[in-house]
Amino acid sequence: FVVHFPSRRGGVGLSETYRSHVATVVREHIDSIFVERPLAKVVVMGDMNADMQSPCMAQGLKAKVLKSETVLAEDALYEAQPVTAFHEEVKGTYFFQNEWEQIDHILVSSSVVQSQTMKVSPEGWSIFDASFLLDEKHKSARKWNYPKRTYLGTSYQKGFSDHLPVVLQMQLFFE
Repeated sequence: FVVHFPSRRGGVGLSETYRSHVATVVREHIDSIFVERPLAKVVVMGDMNADMQSPCMAQGLKAKVLKSETVLAEDALYEAQPVTAFHEEVKGTYFFQNEWEQIDHILVSSSVVQSQTMKVSPEGWSIFDASFLLDEKHKSARKWNYPKRTYLGTSYQKGFSDHLPVVLQMQLFFE
């Protein structure tokens, strides 16, 4: 599933209901797949406009943080805490009000984590923060580069997105 949950415009609290509704609809589709194929390998990715502790993620999608010692639940979706590839100061995928936030995600079902034909590990998640994606001319007050936007209002900025991409490395095994 590739998703883009409703924005947080108007405030996180006011808009959470909309994200929770979308998360519930996505979860219903995932559950319907699991009814037919209990070991289906499911991936949900995109701009959820929410961190992993948000109700839409924790309750709506049943998303959990994957750690090496995690005991997997059959119906949960997992994401490891992504690390940045190039810039230590980048601490998320989205920069808002001088703070990094992790609101873009790649979630996988437990059947992906436990698969014999593919391997994912907590170290496989990362934030792709290559220099060409960052706006070095307009560093924030904390001296961090932030994502180079395509537009700022109506002004074209020659950037890619106001979000940095998340990457999941998977190793596939073929017979």
